[in-house]
Amino acid sequence: MKSSSLPCAQRPRRRAVAVRNYRRQTGEAVWPRAQLMVWFDLPLHLVLWRVIHRSWQRSRRKELLWGANTETFWKHLKLWDQSESLIAIATHRSRRDPYSAMLTDPQWSHTRFVRLCTPREVKTFTHDFEATAHAKRTA
Repeated sequence: MKSSSLPCAQRPRRRAVAVRNYRRQTGEAVWPRAQLMVWFDLPLHLVLWRVIHRSWQRSRRKELLWGANTETFWKHLKLWDQSESLIAIATHRSRRDPYSAMLTDPQWSHTRFVRLCTPREVKTFTHDFEATAHAKRTA
């Protein structure tokens, strides 16, 4: 029997992961049903370090990104063009505002928010999340 023909309570639950930066693509179909939102609110200096380090590594290894495109490191150091570094600087604060508003908006009262501000918090959260998921799979 197809799952769509089962009564709602017996259907398998659909699970999805959506990324905030792609909200326009996922539209209102996914976000209002979210049960958990994880907000990676890392400091700007760390975000910049990671952008530059990742670009350096990709450039040095001539890593293929998509099609025939490879990373060009020096582009990410420019602050006068659309470089990843400039985008990180320009959008860091503005990306915080929507999440801050969502924390107190009644529309999102059904959603659990987790705000992670340090690499240690990210590591602890992912470890605990994986342990919980593993326990549920093996139960």
